[in-house]
Amino acid sequence: GSRFQDYLANPLANFTILAPTNDAFKNLFAVLGLPQSPTSFSLLPATTVRGIVAYHVLLSRAFSPNLPTTATGVPTLLSASLGAAAPLLTVDAAQGVKGAKNPIYSKITAKDRHAINGVYHKIDMVLMPQ
Repeated sequence: GSRFQDYLANPLANFTILAPTNDAFKNLFAVLGLPQSPTSFSLLPATTVRGIVAYHVLLSRAFSPNLPTTATGVPTLLSASLGAAAPLLTVDAAQGVKGAKNPIYSKITAKDRHAINGVYHKIDMVLMPQ
């Protein structure tokens, strides 16, 4: 856990966060049969929550004009932790982003939001690595 926290806290890092909306989390909790409340995170194992969060972090700053224009596998912070065993995200500028276990693409609903150590894009679905 501390390597993960150190990476996210590093002001010199450049990364991209794919940030699900509140409704995206409510939908995920409904699918998992959990209450549609932020407290539902406490019902999940910490390693699961960490893995889901890490799966939403790309290892470089990627503004929307720089996203691949055809479906491309992209490593995430989860890849940095698990290596080759980690599932890639599929990124396609026209369709959005898709987790390994998501049946459809998540749309990017707000692009190119600046952060101190990178950029974030709001998405309408939680990306699931497994």
